[in-house]
Amino acid sequence: MPSIANPTLLAIGIAIFILGILLRRWSSRHSLTDQLTDAAWEAVKARDSGVIGREVRGKLDEINRSGSNFGKAKAVAGYGFRHAVAQVVGIAGLVALLGGLVLSALGVLWK
Repeated sequence: MPSIANPTLLAIGIAIFILGILLRRWSSRHSLTDQLTDAAWEAVKARDSGVIGREVRGKLDEINRSGSNFGKAKAVAGYGFRHAVAQVVGIAGLVALLGGLVLSALGVLWK
């Protein structure tokens, strides 16, 4: 009769794996490179090369909505900080994915 060697490790591994997926999804939403890649895919799917320009123009319009130079600098710094945090969170999500897989495998196989 097959059984799971250590169900606690399996449950923890699955939870960490799901956390890794959520971290990677958050990271892809806030990373500027991932946003540009998504815009490129949309351009390919729609066969419209203007999608990328509209995406970039939307970001620039959001920056230019601020009246003062300080407001524009604050908006650009916000984009930059969010992008940097997204890169770190993306790496942490990848580590969590791998760790969750390892813990799940140990939970099933390790006796």
